[in-house]
Amino acid sequence: MTDEDTDNKIDTAANHWRLDRRIPIAPMLALFCTVGGGIYWMGQLSQRVAEVEQSVFSLKTRADTAATLASSVDSKLARIEAQLEILIARMQAQDKSQ
Repeated sequence: MTDEDTDNKIDTAANHWRLDRRIPIAPMLALFCTVGGGIYWMGQLSQRVAEVEQSVFSLKTRADTAATLASSVDSKLARIEAQLEILIARMQAQDKSQ
């Protein structure tokens, strides 16, 4: 092995990333806790979004049901008004004939 090969190995080893033991444990723990907290927060956020989506779907279903009921009530009201007009006309005709 030549000196040049040894120098290449040293240069290659120096270019690799390594965790140094001189890094204090407190910043490492803070980093891990922050990452863990972020993952937990995203999980909770996902759960909340799912609950809101379910609520919105439920409200849309209720709104559709309310619209259907409103149109049904409108048609029944129109029918009742027509019957009332007929009854009023009959009563007026009876009053005139007497």
